[in-house]
Amino acid sequence: MARAALQKVYADFRQGFVTVANPLAFPEGSLKDIVNFDIEDNGTVKLRPGLRLESVFTVDTTKSVDSLNNLAINAGIWNNVANSGEDRIAVVQVGQDIHLFDMLDSGINLENPIAKIDVGIPPSGGSKRISTASGAGLLFVAHPMISPVFIKRTSTNVFEVEPIEIQIRDLSVWAGSDEKGDGTAEEETGRVIKGTTLYPQHEYNLRNGGWPDETFCRTGNGTNDGATETDPVTYTFSKRGYYPQISLPFSAAKAGGGDTVTKQNAYNPWAFDTDYFGTGTAPVGRFIVNAASWSREGLGVTPLDASKPGSVEIKKEYEWTKYPSSIEFYSGRIWYTGVKGYQERVVP
Repeated sequence: MARAALQKVYADFRQGFVTVANPLAFPEGSLKDIVNFDIEDNGTVKLRPGLRLESVFTVDTTKSVDSLNNLAINAGIWNNVANSGEDRIAVVQVGQDIHLFDMLDSGINLENPIAKIDVGIPPSGGSKRISTASGAGLLFVAHPMISPVFIKRTSTNVFEVEPIEIQIRDLSVWAGSDEKGDGTAEEETGRVIKGTTLYPQHEYNLRNGGWPDETFCRTGNGTNDGATETDPVTYTFSKRGYYPQISLPFSAAKAGGGDTVTKQNAYNPWAFDTDYFGTGTAPVGRFIVNAASWSREGLGVTPLDASKPGSVEIKKEYEWTKYPSSIEFYSGRIWYTGVKGYQERVVP
């Protein structure tokens, strides 16, 4: 029996744009060529509206024709403006300025600009493109020379710009300074077992790992011993003759005995005698910092008091050399990429 050719209609393009698949194994639900269409979340395609430019009308960017050749010109769409599903705004960047236009079914209304927004791009950044993303009724904007911002509509044709402070946890160990002490890098990072010197970096790592500045500590190893409120780091040295290494989680040294809650929850420096923690690094990340510009501060070389002779306080600052250049919004979260490393500076 001869085979009959059948025509299959594709109405679901969730797989997106694919150009490298073998024609005999082309993924179902994908396409290999598309022009002036947007792929929606449900897999359907929708015609992308174009510019509606009148023959006798020109958009005034307040820029000269010659200067436009050296400026970044970019366009995007602000969907769900102020959580109104029917409202869409065309976002057009011309150098430092962002122009907003109404989007109509017939195209973009260039005759009546809504607003011109200044997000703080410096003159030297006018040649670099912005990246935009819509989410939660807001427009998020990233540019490599400014801190990310979002634009919100407060009323008809009234918009406000607010900065975004990106916060992160300090999830790495501060790896010491040029002052070697006894010459071992391990002691500076807190990895050495039963170290007798507390460096500022070591002190910072302990605090970042959850060691408090002050808490109740057991006065002895006995069940009926009392508790005193003090710094558990220096208290460990006074009772045991060494400082805690960063492989020791503070929460693992609770007393676990006594006739009061204070005694039961008190820190017990003798609890580490079991020594089953190894020489690695306990989880760190207690300190939440501004990702763009932050500092580490450590105090060490006993006593832990900057006003007393012999104490050393070290501060190291970190800042981005370039801000995020790309931004996206998905599932209630903002994602940033394009950050250009950190430059470090030791503060005397």
